[in-house]
Amino acid sequence: MKLIKLLCPLLIAMLLLSSCNTVQPGGGQSSLEGTPIESPSDTTPPELTEPLTKEEMLKLVPDKQNLPSYDDLCKIKEGMRIEEVYSILGNPQEIRKVPFYFSSWTMELSVYVYECSDDRYLAVAFWHTETDVVDRVGYLNFN
Repeated sequence: MKLIKLLCPLLIAMLLLSSCNTVQPGGGQSSLEGTPIESPSDTTPPELTEPLTKEEMLKLVPDKQNLPSYDDLCKIKEGMRIEEVYSILGNPQEIRKVPFYFSSWTMELSVYVYECSDDRYLAVAFWHTETDVVDRVGYLNFN
């Protein structure tokens, strides 16, 4: 498991550069486009009377016990706001800094990693810091 966690940044970077298609159990591929976002499941935190800040929604909870399902992970789409991601998945478990190379310049991406209840992970890159929307979604499967 430690080897897997060491390889995670490389896999995340590769996933962020590829499209967001998932492999279905029958072997076919399907795009997650058009998957409706349903109401949050019981794995998400209860609504509070005061809105949470961005920092509270992105606070890391590495030992989170009540993990979302893979179906919940699949609800995350490019263009979603941080509030929407939080309402579905809750807090991320870790953050990785991944270098992104483009032509002659390099930037560092903050990639938020969400674990799920069936040993799969979701990496969400928030590139747009002014608008706080999801720019890329990548799925990792360690099975």
